[in-house]
Amino acid sequence: ILFSLDAKAEGLIDDMDIDASISSLAGSMDAEVKVANVINEVNPIAISGGLKTDDLNIGRIIGSDMVGELTMETNLEAILSDKPSLNLSGMEVNRLHINGYDYEGIMATGKLNNNLFNGWITCHDPNLNFMLSGTVSLAPKGKDAPYGFQMTIGDADLNALNIDKRGKSKVNLFADVNFLKKADGTLSGKIDIEDVMLENRLGKHIIGDIGLDFLNKEDSHEISFDSEFAEGKFKGSSTIQQFVKDLMSVSFKKEIPAMFRNPESTWNGNTYDLRFNMKDASDLMNFVMPGMYIDENTSLQANIDADGKLDASLNSQRIALKGQFVKNLKLSLDNSDNRLDGEATCDSLKVSTVNLINDRLELLAHDNHIGARFVYDNESDILNKGEIVVTGNVERDDEGLGMRLDISPSALYVNSREWNILESSLMFKGKDIHVDGFEMTSGDQRLLLSGGTSAEHADTLSLDLERFDISLVNALLGDDFGIR
Repeated sequence: ILFSLDAKAEGLIDDMDIDASISSLAGSMDAEVKVANVINEVNPIAISGGLKTDDLNIGRIIGSDMVGELTMETNLEAILSDKPSLNLSGMEVNRLHINGYDYEGIMATGKLNNNLFNGWITCHDPNLNFMLSGTVSLAPKGKDAPYGFQMTIGDADLNALNIDKRGKSKVNLFADVNFLKKADGTLSGKIDIEDVMLENRLGKHIIGDIGLDFLNKEDSHEISFDSEFAEGKFKGSSTIQQFVKDLMSVSFKKEIPAMFRNPESTWNGNTYDLRFNMKDASDLMNFVMPGMYIDENTSLQANIDADGKLDASLNSQRIALKGQFVKNLKLSLDNSDNRLDGEATCDSLKVSTVNLINDRLELLAHDNHIGARFVYDNESDILNKGEIVVTGNVERDDEGLGMRLDISPSALYVNSREWNILESSLMFKGKDIHVDGFEMTSGDQRLLLSGGTSAEHADTLSLDLERFDISLVNALLGDDFGIR
């Protein structure tokens, strides 16, 4: 971007008035500034004046599509010394383009004095009433530094602001945030979010209050979360962000390193303990994901000890999404016995109109080898049971990630009819898929899938059916589409 500068200066070096105008294809900026005491050995440099922009495209200047034009004006006074001071007054923003929306009615003031900045911002936009006030410490290293903010959001229309594209979506809340960074590096804080109310096409949802407390030291990090819909605790010798990385390192990166472009482990002896429990989350789910239900006794826990041993589990009486559900789910994951083992069991799993009873899924991974076994048994007079076993290998080379899955011979009973799955294999390489004769038979019925697909070259994936009762599709899709 080319900028054109038109500037004029009048007065002495120690007392100068500067008028400057900068213009470009990205908009314009004008400044009227008075600079004093530049060469004065007694008094510090003082700057005062006004700044104005007219449709200045910030996003074009910094290379971001998220931010656009800014039209604003403000006055400022600054003293440049060992203890600098700054006073911003009368800032008015008539246009600020963010994420496809033009915000208006923004006003702000701020003052920096004795290493403490106090300020406030208000927004009276047709789709957002917002107020933020706070204190930020700029204390030098070795001094305690407090931070405090209070924020009110009223009738924020997230759909109109292009934040939530699903339709009607509004939020109201009040937040009180306080941090303290001590001279020894310890960071403690408390975040209280009160009177949270969300609204969508289903109506208003009272979420209530949310509290978050944290204490971060050099080798100890604690977080406590509480609300009307969930509660949780985290304790670790490193941050929760590092916990996520280390969790991958002691599990999938350790046993299936080929999955990752950078398989190097980040875990270096850190220990962690995470516990999370759901309460009544119906109001939150009705806003975030209508039709979703998570039982209020659902619990999640994950632990990594000093030896790198992982122990994780998820337990829930019921998780449902519209007509699909799983009952009495118990999921576990651990890396003992020098491999990664996982198991998921449930009393009932319903997908579309298919309801599987007494389900068990077993998973294992070691040295880029993977395996899975799925078993179900409805224990009814009409047989609905089966077992599927899949093993495989994962690899990575200059052409990318590759995987081979081998399907072992197995049998499924659907409404007392036996279906035999013959031995076959599937290969995945980048965007290429190859099926080496996946075949299912039941009496004189036969389904055969073979061939492949590729984004790089011509290929053919063939499906052969012999006397296949295609009306089974009606049951699987949940509606009778008249397929016979």
